Amino acid sequence: MSESSPEILTPPAAPAAISTHETIAKDTAASVEPKKNGKSLVCTRCGSKVLLAESATHIRKKVFLPLMTFKAAVAAVKSVVEDSDRVSDVLDNSDALHVLPDVPGEVLHDFWLVSDMYTFENVGVSHTVGGLKYLTCADCEIGPIGFQDLQQKEEFLVAWNRVEEK
Repeated sequence: MSESSPEILTPPAAPAAISTHETIAKDTAASVEPKKNGKSLVCTRCGSKVLLAESATHIRKKVFLPLMTFKAAVAAVKSVVEDSDRVSDVLDNSDALHVLPDVPGEVLHDFWLVSDMYTFENVGVSHTVGGLKYLTCADCEIGPIGFQDLQQKEEFLVAWNRVEEK
């Protein structure tokens, strides 16, 4: 008979300790609040105040918006669009929201989100067009600077590059 030695079992290795720096980084990442507008948002054309500082939150969403025009130019643009086979000026709008065929426009990705229409200082709202209401500067009537999707009643999106912080 052979004598066998008892098998020695070792406990599994303890997980590596997480450094204090890593713990702080994880806690910070989990608690990062969305970016708010640090300054007032104003119309890029006339400088009229659209939103006060800290009243909107930055979000990213791929959305088609028609090119900005003045109210007086809308009729001229409409006739040009009707007389041409021109589709939007967008290279890739295949997965963008709210694409309007035969309307010149662009796909935008960065928006300021406002959840209450009474937060705005100075904004005009269009009639409903395809389930959307477009936002314009109420003073100079340039737009659209953003939109409201009527399926999302408490979500107003202002295009990041169609207003400026001041």
